[in-house]
Amino acid sequence: ELPFCFEDLILLISMYRPGPMQFLDEVIEVKNKRKEMSFLCPELEPILGKTYGAIVYQEQVMEICQTLAGYSLGQADMVRRFMSKKKMVKLEHEKESFIYGDKNRQIVGCVSNGISEDVAVKIFDQMIDFAKYAFNKSHAAAYALNCFATAWLKNYYPIYFFANAMNWAPEIKKLSGLMYEAKKFGVEVKAPNINESGYGFEVRDNVIYFGLSSVGGVKSNAQAIIEERKKGSFTSLKNFYKRVKPNKKVLENLISAGAFDEFSSNREAMKYVIPALLETGKKCREKQAIIDACNIVLPVIETATPDELIKLQENAGLKAVIKNNTTKDKLLDKLNKAKESYSSLEEEFDLIIIPTQLEEDKNQRMAKEKSLLGLYVTEHTMDYYPVADEIGATTIEDTTIGENAVSYGVISDLRVVNRKKDGKPMAFFSIEDRSGEMKCCCFVQQFERCAEYIKENKVVKLYGSCVANETG
Repeated sequence: ELPFCFEDLILLISMYRPGPMQFLDEVIEVKNKRKEMSFLCPELEPILGKTYGAIVYQEQVMEICQTLAGYSLGQADMVRRFMSKKKMVKLEHEKESFIYGDKNRQIVGCVSNGISEDVAVKIFDQMIDFAKYAFNKSHAAAYALNCFATAWLKNYYPIYFFANAMNWAPEIKKLSGLMYEAKKFGVEVKAPNINESGYGFEVRDNVIYFGLSSVGGVKSNAQAIIEERKKGSFTSLKNFYKRVKPNKKVLENLISAGAFDEFSSNREAMKYVIPALLETGKKCREKQAIIDACNIVLPVIETATPDELIKLQENAGLKAVIKNNTTKDKLLDKLNKAKESYSSLEEEFDLIIIPTQLEEDKNQRMAKEKSLLGLYVTEHTMDYYPVADEIGATTIEDTTIGENAVSYGVISDLRVVNRKKDGKPMAFFSIEDRSGEMKCCCFVQQFERCAEYIKENKVVKLYGSCVANETG
């Protein structure tokens, strides 16, 4: 049972938006009967009563303009449009009409309706503040319904909720925050697995696996891999190569993304054997092509007419085995030799062993994984450092816009540029922890003191102010 009604949920969704929320605390106090509801004038009570005395919806602004100042429905809707488009200059022009009226537009004004000038000014100023985050009720209702359903799914079916949220993430960097949140719910998110992963994020045995299409350079091959797997699970790296026949890039990227970790914990060791797999595999395919061609030509070589032989020679797949003087005996000899070579190559292929003594650099392993998946999955650089609150820092997820912040994470996407007016260097970069990512700027003066610490993949503790960017 919810501690509020759906109407209150719509109200909450409307008020909890980027921008001024100076009325929110008062609404909470009134709703919980810790404070009496009050209105600047009696005419506002039927308009704002359901929202605990606060202006929340664009429709309320329209009704205030109509009831208090005598606007027509169309004129009030124009005020609503000014608010939704954040046209503050035009709203300011409406202030005099709202308070004193406008004969040319047949607007009476608040003063003529018995509302004092002081109260009218306060009401209009409140509407101007509201215009910075104006919302219409129908929109809020849709958001509230979606919020309710989403919260219910997240609470009762978290693993499926997060899997689908990850598939719908607008950009790969949003996944880091989703993974951090999933962990709080006890949901494990694993790197791609060649025998478990689907095309996108999928749930297998109460674990979310990255999709094969998430791996850089593999997307166009993902569905073919899944189709081949339907014939039976892949039993080893060699088994996968033999059945799928991927190119070097696809094989390397799948290994680096962790897709074959169940076969070996050393990704560099698996990549070490790729040249041998490719070379032996190519030779096997060449011999198999000869075997297939011989099997096609042998049944017809003795009875074929000269014209038919010419047509056979024109077939690209048969050129290697059929010549002008080709006989059945020569073809049989070629077939037997190809079979012997193929058998030897199969033995050679089976002898390819993933080395166990090859050392692997952990940092390079993590960096490569991130470059292919867009974020750290199996390990994170921050796993080897204290958690944020242990060193007096805040996770990026919990950083508050508009306040000074102490952030802590690993530097990525570093870009050092020279200031135009004097050529002095400054830096732009991202800082990332398990909870998310934040864009940072280190200006000239600070960069002169901190340049030695601002390096790619370096873990740092930052002090600064947190502001919203242009997109919020």
